Amino acid sequence: MIGGRFLFELLRVKNYQSPIGKIGLFNILAGAFMMFFSSQVLIGGFLLTGLGCGSVFSFLINEVHFRINNDLQGSIGAQIVMAYAGMTFLPPFFGFTAGLRSMHLFPLFLIACLLIIMICFYRLRKLSERKQSD
Repeated sequence: MIGGRFLFELLRVKNYQSPIGKIGLFNILAGAFMMFFSSQVLIGGFLLTGLGCGSVFSFLINEVHFRINNDLQGSIGAQIVMAYAGMTFLPPFFGFTAGLRSMHLFPLFLIACLLIIMICFYRLRKLSERKQSD
């Protein structure tokens, strides 16, 4: 994740803000699909997913400045709290689930989390565009 954040910040300095989130989401999806197909590329899938997660996290933190004008500090704080809650509770939850079933559920779990992120991001984008047009 640190590598993804570093690359994101390098690109953000060049003002490539808008496609970064989509590239990060695509990296997570590509990494999850790499984990599906072969055990030889499993490490590559983990690395690609980590790069994607790092850039998406940084992108969403920076995107708050453009989307939310009121209570900026509280909004960023809420994002960080949810990120830490996810890092605390989702690994044990998935570990319990994988213990009952199989570790092969991990790519599906990543794709489900990715879909939730995409739905929230595009919903926020639509709400902020509607708010700007009013």
